[in-house]
Amino acid sequence: MSMEKGYTIPVHDHGFVRYIDHMGIDLDIVEAARVSYKSPSKGEEADKKLLRYLFKHRHTSPFEMVKLKLNIKLPIFVMRQYIRHRMQNVNELSARYSELPDEFFIPEKWRYQDTKNKQSSYGEIKGHYWHQEVNMFYQRAYELYQHMLQEGIAREQARIVLPVGIYTEFYLLLGHEQSPQILHAAGRPTRPGRASGLCTSGEADSSALLSLDDGGLR
Repeated sequence: MSMEKGYTIPVHDHGFVRYIDHMGIDLDIVEAARVSYKSPSKGEEADKKLLRYLFKHRHTSPFEMVKLKLNIKLPIFVMRQYIRHRMQNVNELSARYSELPDEFFIPEKWRYQDTKNKQSSYGEIKGHYWHQEVNMFYQRAYELYQHMLQEGIAREQARIVLPVGIYTEFYLLLGHEQSPQILHAAGRPTRPGRASGLCTSGEADSSALLSLDDGGLR
């Protein structure tokens, strides 16, 4: 698919995934794969088939020929889980230098903790009691944060009262070889984004960012 720089996929109330730039095209990936056995291109359809095969079976080294730059906004607790994959270069918004806005994540529904799988959850807890409680907690924490700043307390210290449900933002540069790993990880039903409900908005569209040319991995 063809994508304009700045193309943005909204995620929930405050989050987004924004396309900034890329280097390389699908053909670079295909050519890198074919060089291993010195085979020339057999046409556009064969190239597309090879590209899908490489992606499906996680043959990631040819994808290193392409780089992708994104701007992402998401809650801190999801950011911390994402960054543990160590698959990208990252520069994050710093609460030492900037005042964080009053933007917090509340899941659309609350789920029960799985008693057998520590990484999983199930079902739905009915009622809106927890929405109200969490929202009140967020408001109180942010009011305290604002009061500390108004009293002259340093930003790097005032930020300690903010919960991990507040949104952060970062730029990242990742090799396209990491795209299959991210999507396969994102497909696990136990991932934090799935359990929290964060990844249910714009999820299908997000994979479009990983195909840079018409007809690519799609």
